[in-house]
Amino acid sequence: MHGGSGYRMRFGPSATPPIIKKLMLANVAVFVAQILIPNLTPAGVVSPEQVWVDREIWRPFTYMWLHNISVIPLHLGINMFMLWMFGSELALYWGDKRFLRYYLNCGIGAGILIATVPYLPGLAGWPPWTEELTKTTLGASGAVIGVLLAFSFTWPYSRIQLVFPPISLKAIWLIPFVFIMDFVTGSENVSHVGHLGGVAVGWLYLIHEGKTPDVPTFETLKRRYKRYRAEKSAPSPPVSRPSKAPRPERKLSLKRRYQRQKMRRKLRSVPGEGRPKREQNDD
Repeated sequence: MHGGSGYRMRFGPSATPPIIKKLMLANVAVFVAQILIPNLTPAGVVSPEQVWVDREIWRPFTYMWLHNISVIPLHLGINMFMLWMFGSELALYWGDKRFLRYYLNCGIGAGILIATVPYLPGLAGWPPWTEELTKTTLGASGAVIGVLLAFSFTWPYSRIQLVFPPISLKAIWLIPFVFIMDFVTGSENVSHVGHLGGVAVGWLYLIHEGKTPDVPTFETLKRRYKRYRAEKSAPSPPVSRPSKAPRPERKLSLKRRYQRQKMRRKLRSVPGEGRPKREQNDD
């Protein structure tokens, strides 16, 4: 990561604040409960039909604490690693209460969008996305990607060294990189609506909060676009060719100076080749 006084390489945050420890412990505890209680996962995942048809309005909150149960808890491990890596610095800078409010807003907001977006085509008179109405979603990805967004807006020029792929990039490009990887991998288990929902809710929250100066607003984006159009339409100034620099005066070596002086003395000794004498006028 890039510091103010120079470059400093560090793996992980400088410290882990209490709120990050509590969130990680809560997710791990719920994961263990999912293994011990088989009916816990179906009762907590978010699904559009279950939320709006069955009126089970708790699901946009409970889904963000559940993860896929498998022998290797990869889903839980990735989310908790990202939360620890980027959320710790943010919580240390913001404070526990502000960070928790933002985390919950991103997670719950993403859950509401997951349950609502399949019904949006019906508002325009089109049929809803029927294949999405019964699909279930779980995981803390919506809240975690909101944390990544806040980190990239708080320290946009910090340099991050990724492990896979092993590339270095500025924090402002972190969210575009995550979405590129989502579409490149093409995994069907990734909730693109959940990721986009976490980013959208986090962005609007930061704009409304007004405590992060580097958050781009709609007005700043509009001004940048107008400036870009003006610079593109303006005629380019004529390219002036640089004039040739004068040749530097060559310094003669001592040997060359001696040869020239010797040649001058020789010329003076030849009759008619020396300096002409001044004529004296008779008064």
